[in-house]
Amino acid sequence: MSVLLLALVTGSYAADGKKKGKNKKKKPEWTSAGFVQPQLGAVMLTANGGGALASDLGVSGGLQYRWTGKSKLSGQTYVDVSGQLGSSVLGADARIGSKLGPGMSGMSPQLGLEVFWNQAAWSGAQLSSSSGIAVPLSLQVRKDKLGAEVGVAPAWTMNPNRRTPSRAFGVPGFAHEMAYFAVVDMKRGKGVRIGLKYEAQVREVGTTHTAGLQLRRKLD
Repeated sequence: MSVLLLALVTGSYAADGKKKGKNKKKKPEWTSAGFVQPQLGAVMLTANGGGALASDLGVSGGLQYRWTGKSKLSGQTYVDVSGQLGSSVLGADARIGSKLGPGMSGMSPQLGLEVFWNQAAWSGAQLSSSSGIAVPLSLQVRKDKLGAEVGVAPAWTMNPNRRTPSRAFGVPGFAHEMAYFAVVDMKRGKGVRIGLKYEAQVREVGTTHTAGLQLRRKLD
């Protein structure tokens, strides 16, 4: 009888231990994964009532991360390089930045900081070479396989020749330059999203409109 009672008690403790082990909560932590994102599109550059059309080629890469605690966060750190090339167009843009925001269910507003350098020339117009700082503010929305992102990025340039307030062009803005962008994308397989992006940049020589296709690949 005592042997049977001991076996029952021992079995009970083992079962309880196993059950408690299953219910043990996972500690909050940062999770991360690399990504690469090539992009291909066209850009329309306007200045002094004229314009020029060129191809826009670029690639982005970096690290995306998420905090799994009660107050969820999501963000990314990235490098972005692109070039514009056409019969009368030659331009380049390079930037490095980070952005972070609350990782709410299906929605994530993010605020970031970028350091950039760019220049361009087209049809007799010249976008002077300059470095600067941009502050992108965006809202990402996800629903099943579909996603969208809209945002604005005021920028301050180091070159005094490019410090024309964007309000001079009749659009909302308060910095030396302003960018407005929108992205619509779709999940296509594990870790892959394909999307369309449109961006308008208001600068001292005029406005550039860029539209293109981008492919984002998450690196495990």
